Amino acid sequence: MNNLRLTVFDVFSYLIPGFCYVLLIMWATGEIQPAQMPSATESLTLYSILIYSFICYMIGFISDAISSLFIVKIMDSIRGDLRKRVSEKFKGLMDEENSETYHFSWIYAFADVKAPQAREKADQFSAMSGLSRNLSLAFFTFAIVTIAVEIFGLHRVGVLALASETIGALVISSILMFRADTFRRWSHSHLLNVHKLLCEHDGGSRTGSPL
Repeated sequence: MNNLRLTVFDVFSYLIPGFCYVLLIMWATGEIQPAQMPSATESLTLYSILIYSFICYMIGFISDAISSLFIVKIMDSIRGDLRKRVSEKFKGLMDEENSETYHFSWIYAFADVKAPQAREKADQFSAMSGLSRNLSLAFFTFAIVTIAVEIFGLHRVGVLALASETIGALVISSILMFRADTFRRWSHSHLLNVHKLLCEHDGGSRTGSPL
């Protein structure tokens, strides 16, 4: 238990997006309004904070799996797959011949040994990418839920409010989706720099895998 701690991914990719999911869904269903959110926290106890934090973490964890599956593929089709370029370079550098057993996560382990500072930067941008990607999905979900509750008459907000909330949420979702891809590309760029530095250090020779 003494070694139990939250990583940058736990906080930015899971916990914060999960917290935003809860607030946005409560807003969409009329359970709470944005102006009421600060006062709603006054009655929270330590026990309830821990329970809500765990729920938010699990929501964010599930959201990350979904957003990684869909949003990453959408952005790769629009802006190209930089991850594939990184993979091809590192497969040669790590002397990994069998592409069927190759995993992209090995690159981070490799960089952690060879260039830990660059690995740390790559992790930071990767976490910010996860945050933006999951918030993008959260706002998209908010738009869908807002439309659904209006259609089924669960919480009527009026046509003008419905349009402004839905369009605003979709615009924010799109902006965050592109921002997530930018952060992901910055993360991959740091990995490419690791590859470049290692090749220059070894005179272009292959170093072999540290794993």
